[in-house]
Amino acid sequence: MKLRLWQRCAVVLLVLTLSACGLVRTGYDNLDTIAYWWMDRYLDFNESQKREVKADLKAWHAWHRSTQLPAHADLLGELRQMAKSDVSEVAACDAITKARHQFETLLLQSAPQAAALALSLEPANLKRLRKKFAEEDKQWREKWLDISAKQLAEDRLDEWTDRSEFFYGRLSAVQKQAIRDAIARSALDPKISWMLRQRRQEDILATLEKIRKNKPTPELAEAEIRALMERTLHPDDPAGSEMRRNLFNEACVNSAAMHKLVTPAQRKRAEEKLAGLEQDFRKLAAR
Repeated sequence: MKLRLWQRCAVVLLVLTLSACGLVRTGYDNLDTIAYWWMDRYLDFNESQKREVKADLKAWHAWHRSTQLPAHADLLGELRQMAKSDVSEVAACDAITKARHQFETLLLQSAPQAAALALSLEPANLKRLRKKFAEEDKQWREKWLDISAKQLAEDRLDEWTDRSEFFYGRLSAVQKQAIRDAIARSALDPKISWMLRQRRQEDILATLEKIRKNKPTPELAEAEIRALMERTLHPDDPAGSEMRRNLFNEACVNSAAMHKLVTPAQRKRAEEKLAGLEQDFRKLAAR
């Protein structure tokens, strides 16, 4: 199966985590259906594939509810406690690393199901996938490459501000300037991101085509998918690896610095938001 489909299913879940509490409750219960609709847009499943994918997603959803929601809730609880006072860069790095590990667990758990779907793929599925890649590439370039550096910085400021204001409420001019300064210092290079994106897509397509043609055993197919997942999660390109390390360090520094700039009222709001999400996740896990 296409790695990024399972990866994005995990992303859907994490987005729900950071959304309004009501959306977490209603969206999570229907996550397997939402994920299926989303995946079908990329591969246009035949009838046999539909049955298998729906069954696999239900099983993955049940696994996640029983084993991962409590871990997500625990992390939210840690963040809630951290929100009460200033946060060190080390503590911020630790929290980000825990969130990253949880995401990787979500993805790697799907390897057997992804391998089973990869074995069922037909040329039409891969043709559809390549077309969707091309469509998304066009949108990606419009957002990240085919605009001026000034506009890109403004767009990043808007997105960053929206994320921050979800937790903290309206930001002050000083806080927004801190974000502008962080963006100006950022190691993010869209050209490197584009190169990595293209390399990743070709790796995905080549791996799926190899499995489709060779029809290996389920065990060997799963090994191929796990290797693909590892290459996607931990690319070995020198320029890409350096950028990823720098961006991780920036996230630690920026998270700690931003939290030091918030007012007592903003800090209280963040604590309440995190508490609400934590409570929602514990309720969902208990169902």
